[in-house]
Amino acid sequence: MAKHQKDQNSSKMLVFKDKPIQSSTSLYLAQSLLDLYFQLMILNVS
Repeated sequence: MAKHQKDQNSSKMLVFKDKPIQSSTSLYLAQSLLDLYFQLMILNVS
């Protein structure tokens, strides 16, 4: 399990190496905001 997780992380890093740091950072921020938004929506529904 841990090994699989490590493989996934390294493949993600390889993808990000090809892109400018700024775009990967904004991608990460957007993903975090989306997660936060959905958590709030779930809380509001229940």
